[in-house]
Amino acid sequence: MMPPNSMMMPPPGGMMPPQSGMMPPNSMAPPGGMMPPPGGMMPPQSGMMPPPMNGVNMMAPPMPGVQQPGRPAQPARRGIDPDSVPSPIVVMEADQEKFKGVPYVTSCGLNPPLATTKTTYKDDGNASPLVMRSTLYNVPCSDDLVKRTQVPLSLIIQPLASPTNGAEPVPVVDHGSEGPVRCRRCRAYLNPRVLFVDGGRRFQCNLCNFTSEVPEHYFCNLDHTGRRHDIEHRPELTHASVEYIATQEYCKNQKAPKAPVWVFVVDVSYNSVQSGLLGSVSQAIRELLDSFPLLFENEPSPAKISIITFDSAVHFYNLSPTLSQPQMMVVPDVNDMFVPLHDGLLASVTQSREVIETLLDRLPHMFANTRDTEPVLGAALQAGLLAARESGGRLLVFNTTLPVAGPGMLKKREDVSLLGTDKEKTLFKPQDKFYHGLGTECCKAGVCADLFLFPNSYIDVATLGDFAAATGGSVYRYPYFKSTYDGEKLIADIRRIITRYTGCDGMMRLRCSTGLRPTDFYGCFTMNNTTDIEFAGITSDTCIAVQVRHDDKLPENGDAHFQAALLYTTTSGQRRIRVHTLSLRCASQLADLYRGSDMDALLTATCKMAVTEGLTTPLAALRQRLGETCVATLACYRNHCTAPGTPAGQLILPECLKLLPLYTSCMLRSPALRPGADTGSDERTAHMYRIRGMGPVEIMHYLYPMLYAVHEFEGEEEIPVPVRPSYLRLKEHGAYILENGQEMVLWVGRLCPPSWIQQVLGAASFQSIEVQMTALPVLSNNLSERVRRIVAALRAERPTFMRLSIAKQKDVSEATFGRLLVEDKHNDQMSYVDFLCHVHREIQAQKG
Repeated sequence: MMPPNSMMMPPPGGMMPPQSGMMPPNSMAPPGGMMPPPGGMMPPQSGMMPPPMNGVNMMAPPMPGVQQPGRPAQPARRGIDPDSVPSPIVVMEADQEKFKGVPYVTSCGLNPPLATTKTTYKDDGNASPLVMRSTLYNVPCSDDLVKRTQVPLSLIIQPLASPTNGAEPVPVVDHGSEGPVRCRRCRAYLNPRVLFVDGGRRFQCNLCNFTSEVPEHYFCNLDHTGRRHDIEHRPELTHASVEYIATQEYCKNQKAPKAPVWVFVVDVSYNSVQSGLLGSVSQAIRELLDSFPLLFENEPSPAKISIITFDSAVHFYNLSPTLSQPQMMVVPDVNDMFVPLHDGLLASVTQSREVIETLLDRLPHMFANTRDTEPVLGAALQAGLLAARESGGRLLVFNTTLPVAGPGMLKKREDVSLLGTDKEKTLFKPQDKFYHGLGTECCKAGVCADLFLFPNSYIDVATLGDFAAATGGSVYRYPYFKSTYDGEKLIADIRRIITRYTGCDGMMRLRCSTGLRPTDFYGCFTMNNTTDIEFAGITSDTCIAVQVRHDDKLPENGDAHFQAALLYTTTSGQRRIRVHTLSLRCASQLADLYRGSDMDALLTATCKMAVTEGLTTPLAALRQRLGETCVATLACYRNHCTAPGTPAGQLILPECLKLLPLYTSCMLRSPALRPGADTGSDERTAHMYRIRGMGPVEIMHYLYPMLYAVHEFEGEEEIPVPVRPSYLRLKEHGAYILENGQEMVLWVGRLCPPSWIQQVLGAASFQSIEVQMTALPVLSNNLSERVRRIVAALRAERPTFMRLSIAKQKDVSEATFGRLLVEDKHNDQMSYVDFLCHVHREIQAQKG
């Protein structure tokens, strides 16, 4: 018998008699890898695959009449049925159905829902997977178990994640001048897992087991079960996630913080004006003046903003509400930057509204005739820091070219001969320390920076992006910017930055049970010691991965505890401490580790580790190691967790990790890691920075795009049921939307009915479709409205605005669409079925 929660597959090459629960080759199977048994045989094991034919390519052939992008047409051949291999679509649908209308109770002891599952989380004393997700929900008792499984013990932490589906917000606790109660030894905060003893006069810390005195103001008697009488009035004792109002001792320099400010630093050089960027940025800021955070509903926003522009000089603007029009002051000596004014530099978006709007309306005309081609980005960033240093805040920086003048001037070092070689990694490292050093200064001052880059050529994302990453900010890249195509996305990206929940001047520490310690940290932040993670800015999207290692063995049948505490300043200027506590059971058996593994957390941690290691490790070696780790993880399960007598040729995958081969394949073909010289260093490093900041939901969609048939969708739901991203799933008479959370493509088959094309795209025929179209036309018919509603619903579900592009079958516009079909072979990258068979062979080789 095969163990439960596993899937089986026979070895590649060589026929073998069907085993119990197996189907003969080329049999049709239901989705999800579940195979019905032949008549009269025992019930099937989960996820069984049919054996391949001897000497037959195991990749499924293209459907007749449809050619895969980049591949010559092939005659149909027999092989593995793609429907018989594990499918993320089936797994996601089953998980969504499991939690449909059923909240996930966080202390239930079960593995959490998938990151992509829409459900409600009920905090009853354990941290929600929205804020803390572990790669292993059964914590290994020793480091030896981790080494054998090759599954790292890592935590994915998104400390300011927003509640979903109407869940209750994080409770706020105010202990007044006394501040929160903490363990005297490890300084952990009170949480539902602490134990009160000695009649309530002492409490035992669940992380370090030290017993501390209960402060007099916090004392309460215990009932006959050992519970405090006031427990229902103490959110910190019933909720794993709470937020304390911090006392003055938690404030920088023992002074109450000020409300953070917003500083827009805008390139006004020749490239910015000619591309339409200056006009687009000015329009975007103007449209979003009403979007800044409010203290109270129906009251004006207290936000203050500043606008700084730069070309070969830096320009400041007096936006005082007492002026009838803004005043510009120019600092031409960029090597000795200073702020030439104080009053009016930072202006209230409410009180100075007219002056701000006047400036934004005039900016495109003020620099319309410029011929300046050497913007001094480094000096402009210094100016932004000076403007925001006193109160902290956020810089939104817009730049078009490689800075070749002033402080932080860079050289063009792109060398295409290095692309695809072991020396390519040198292009991923910053070429000097100026921008990282400036980012560190910003972090100390609580000033975060988001960098918007609009290059027409090499701009050195590796160096400039390091500035934003050091502050906790993000990098946005718009190559060959066109306002007609990119303008909507630009406004949406700025709106997201302004409107999402945001804090500044943050510091986070992760504490673990005795015997465990955090060692490696991955994300966008600064660390000046081995324990404190510093964010100049932190948002609801901010996500980091922390790897935890063993210092000692953990007790069997015990619990391991993790507590993340984030100290930060809200947009209203209040200092707060958000605390999340996660408690997991310990395990000493390999089978228990695999049973408690979390695919979403493992993939998120692995991606963040991989793009960080890519700075120092050749990508070819990194890809090889990722593939070997996948094989080692599955081989360990095959060798140690299967029942005696299991056929030696079977590929057996643990239920929780049955998609590991697919996701590993997707990771290896992502723009950040894929082989070849067709990906420039700027594009690759932009994706690396993006992955460093992504949360689990974003990463899952980024690696495995969703494909939706929109030509026959008539359901009541806003979004159709997705299908697997493969050319095999496409119908020539159909139309499909493919999206990965970053971009969206509408693919139209060459036999798509002219009526559909006319009603949705406004074109008379397939041949007359304009592939340069950037938005669906608004047409007065139900079909047009339905497809536009699908596009809007998909965009609403993703944190990043997705531009829409059009692809026609067998047209050059199909190239991007083809790369996103991750289950298919593309150039030198194996198809999903081929990679799964490769993994199978490697496992067999290790076993031999």
